Amino acid sequence: MLKFMRKNETARNIIIVLVCVAMGSYVLFSFGEAPPIAQGDTIATIGSTTIKRRDALIQEINIRNQFRGMEAAQVDQFVVSNLVQGAILQDGAEALDMTVSDDELRDLIIRIRTGADGNYADNDAYARYIRGQYRMPVTAYEQYLRDQALLGDKFRQIFANSAYVSEDEVQKRFSEENRKVTLEYIALRNFHVTNEVKLDDAQLKQLVEANPSEFVTGEQRQVKFVSWLLNDLRSELTVSDEKALQHYNENIERYRKPEQMKASHILVKTGEGFLSDEDAQKKIAEAQKALADGMAFDEAAKKFSDDSTASRGGDLGFFDRNRMVPPFTQAAFALSADGDISAPVKTQFGYHIIQRTAFQAESLPEFEDVRQAVESELKGRLAGEAMSTQVANFVELAKSEGFEAAAAKQEVTVQESLFFDNDPTAEMGPTLKSAAAARNAAFTLEKEGDISPAVQIPGGQIVMMWVATREGQTLDLETNKPRVSKMAKTLAEKEFILKFFDEMVAAAGKAPEKTLRELKGDREWLKDNMIMTTGSVNANGVPFQIRNDVDFNDDLFPLAEGEFLEQREFEAFGSTNYVLVRLKAKEDVNMDDLKEKRFEIVERIQNENGGDLLGAYLFERRAQYDPKKNAENALLEAVGRAQ
Repeated sequence: MLKFMRKNETARNIIIVLVCVAMGSYVLFSFGEAPPIAQGDTIATIGSTTIKRRDALIQEINIRNQFRGMEAAQVDQFVVSNLVQGAILQDGAEALDMTVSDDELRDLIIRIRTGADGNYADNDAYARYIRGQYRMPVTAYEQYLRDQALLGDKFRQIFANSAYVSEDEVQKRFSEENRKVTLEYIALRNFHVTNEVKLDDAQLKQLVEANPSEFVTGEQRQVKFVSWLLNDLRSELTVSDEKALQHYNENIERYRKPEQMKASHILVKTGEGFLSDEDAQKKIAEAQKALADGMAFDEAAKKFSDDSTASRGGDLGFFDRNRMVPPFTQAAFALSADGDISAPVKTQFGYHIIQRTAFQAESLPEFEDVRQAVESELKGRLAGEAMSTQVANFVELAKSEGFEAAAAKQEVTVQESLFFDNDPTAEMGPTLKSAAAARNAAFTLEKEGDISPAVQIPGGQIVMMWVATREGQTLDLETNKPRVSKMAKTLAEKEFILKFFDEMVAAAGKAPEKTLRELKGDREWLKDNMIMTTGSVNANGVPFQIRNDVDFNDDLFPLAEGEFLEQREFEAFGSTNYVLVRLKAKEDVNMDDLKEKRFEIVERIQNENGGDLLGAYLFERRAQYDPKKNAENALLEAVGRAQ
């Protein structure tokens, strides 16, 4: 009906402005279904602002339609974040006595209802859309637009308008965008050299003794905890034949086995570090000809395939239609008989030739054939329900009567962990071992004596209480050998890489006309895709591995041609990167050209600085208005019910 709404460029431009700081899309014209929910109920309060079910419903529909396929839990988190931030903006606007006039709201609605072709949706069509999309009358939706979109955006604009932009910022941004450099660099991570670094016991001990500060834990905590294990609860349960059969009948589709194929393949990979598309086509054609000339498929796979399955003749085992990428699946399941071989098939991985070796049709096992699995599944479900009830009761009791008293009343054993730090390899004891969820939960507790909610560990759940703290400890090689060995290997790999970089710099000093690729020598571990050259790039084109740690104007551009960047170690996306950077060429900027672009640059920096100011304001207000996340949890619960 309202096709114009999905094409309305004016409305979409308004949306782009309004979504700043993740306020969400206020006017999305995707036709999804929404459950009928009471619109006026208040579900949370942030500062002076009440958040209503209407607000949650609109946000949930907009985000679900914008990010189709996103998991429900992720949608909930987006919705709650947008609702809280929107409420803080509204609270701030109302504190300044800001209002939205009827004329301002009318202008927005007119632009929403006016299509790109200039046609204007009549009242009936507009009302039908709002009711169909949001299950609410137009008046409720437009009140949402007034409070959330327009009023919140007015307050947001204050930060952008008030952000200060210095002359130094303007000149720095202009030079970063217009100065150009050409870089040659080698980018390595530890795993690239792991096969080149070996440590025997003597070397390990020597490395540890020479670098004691490298083998110290972070702050350590100790917890007391009680545990519930599924296997213990399952062992106490019995399942009657009647209940097992009922469970089978109610969940019969779960036991249906889809059709499956067993196949082998030859894969010639394409992409970075592998063949070009043209060369890959030639190689796969060679494999195809070899098969046509009588070569056994497993021998051809060993000879031509780049896949890890090549050593076993390309065998992929059994798979159903949902396991492989679509082009591969379509070609494989089109083979009609065992032994049939496909023509070359292109996927994102490269070119494949597929041989069908076996096929199993879809089947539905009888109850007796899967009785054991049914009983096991049913026991698991019942044990899980019992565990959830017992854990919830314990948490409630522990918070009211104390941890030890709750354990005594429920007759569960209190255990004590080892001291551990927030490292994935930290050992917490025989029950917790190095369970990530338990460690993470322990380090989210705010103070000693705090009690955690239920925490999932392998095979069950625990509830813990933080009982003691101590400073980081130097790890003893004998008692912590696995962890120390891993840390030592990482350190040795770092030293290997940095020594190699020094060797490359020395070689370049003797032969400055040679490229890094020409200087690599006979180092077979150094692959071609680890040595790269940029085009002529500005600050935005600097390699991602170094971008966050390098100042373009202060660190890169001052280098002379052929000179190396002194810094070699960088952090990017949570990983350590070792990068040897060499300046090949550079183009300076004419500062006289700044005059023409000054206004555009100032406006851009002002919006960015305003966004930073607003982000800090939102963070501070969120901590002030909802320090224990009570409102956020109430919203999460309400949003979950609304779906």
